Amino acid sequence: MAFSLTKEEIIRRASTPGFDKTYRENQIIVVFTEKPNAENIYSAKEFLIASMRKPTILTPADITAKTCDQCDCPLVLFEGIDIETVIVTEGVKAGSGTSPGKAVGELSLNYYISLPYEHWPPQQGFKNKFSESADEGKKKVVVAVLDTGLDAGLVDPRYLWEKDGSLPGAHCYEFIQNGWNFVDKSELIDGQDPSNYHDDHIGKHGSLVSQFIINEFIELKKNYVRIMPLKTHSSSGKGDLYGVICAIHVAMAHGVNIINASWGFANILGLSLTYLDELISKRLAEKGILFITASGNFPRGDEKIQIDIQGIDTSNKSGILQLRNVEYNNFWPASLSSKSKIVITTTTTDGVKISPAQNFSEQFVDLGVGAHHEMQFDVPFSENSDEYAPLRGSSFATAIATGIIGANCSVKWFKKDISKDNIFKEFARRNPIFFKSPILIYNKKLAHYWIRNGCIINKRKKVISRATS
Repeated sequence: MAFSLTKEEIIRRASTPGFDKTYRENQIIVVFTEKPNAENIYSAKEFLIASMRKPTILTPADITAKTCDQCDCPLVLFEGIDIETVIVTEGVKAGSGTSPGKAVGELSLNYYISLPYEHWPPQQGFKNKFSESADEGKKKVVVAVLDTGLDAGLVDPRYLWEKDGSLPGAHCYEFIQNGWNFVDKSELIDGQDPSNYHDDHIGKHGSLVSQFIINEFIELKKNYVRIMPLKTHSSSGKGDLYGVICAIHVAMAHGVNIINASWGFANILGLSLTYLDELISKRLAEKGILFITASGNFPRGDEKIQIDIQGIDTSNKSGILQLRNVEYNNFWPASLSSKSKIVITTTTTDGVKISPAQNFSEQFVDLGVGAHHEMQFDVPFSENSDEYAPLRGSSFATAIATGIIGANCSVKWFKKDISKDNIFKEFARRNPIFFKSPILIYNKKLAHYWIRNGCIINKRKKVISRATS
């Protein structure tokens, strides 16, 4: 299904009340055809001013430009009053009229990117112990967790990734040691990363996701994990497109094997985000990096806007289902999975049906993760976890999928021709002693409408529960 819309439809959707709550006001992202110099950036400012829908007295000096530090990323974040109106006037492509030639390749609003999860109030006393034997005889898999950061009081810091200065991309964010903060500008202390990727989120979302991943590696014998915490979301759970793109570039440069993206946003304008699509679908594939992401939860908070924009009839069941169907709500990056061999979009299932609070799609959702407790997951920290209410959300299904896939993959698979379909076929064929059953199973009922091919992680027999009413 194509999501690109006409210019007239984009303008109509952008005029919908409440749409301005979906992006950062006065900010626009410009992707250049190559890393821009000062002249390119100045020309782009002139183009943006000339293309604004509202009359303005702005000059290039009134617009600030932010680039990714020490990175080859061709992305620039421009900020100026009413600058977001450019997207309405010109669509996403800048190539005519006042455009500065080849300097500008693509424009996008700086969308908010949300965490699809329910609140979890962290308790005192949690601390997951480090497994001293977890690395013996195993191969290392590096997972970049783009989330709210990592709390070393919850997740043992010995699982943290450490920079390898010998890698070709080591100059990208050269001061990074274990992780980075893309929410607040990193302040260097004596040339060192001050570890400001700390998880200050009220629900410790990034720490939960990281521990879910780690636990799967601890339980299996093939690989061990190192977590690269890239803080793309704030203490309130808000991130943006610019920070996410920068983080993906850093992850690529420093040799990660898997990116865990337990978040997303509804691309309500239906814009063709060509650069982002290619960055994930093509450039990560060229590097042999898997991108595992969430299908999204329902409700998300933008339902009223989508109802108004798409004219959805919510008086019947099919209308509500349409809001959960990625084929209609264009939840990004989940919607990249149909055209990408490395994007794995994940939801939660009990083996019979999927969670009624999560998105689905036979076309875009690749994998269901088996859960018990009425499609919820146990708190991943080892001490007293049974005493606390279980967790639900495609965020955590995604993390478990990342852990199981990473722990079972041969590291030789992380190369240019890596393919999720080949991984799924291999996992469905194998019978590791630990599982006593295939890692993946296929459910024909779920394959129709809900999950592509009905593919389900059979984590353990006890996890796939009976259908609940």
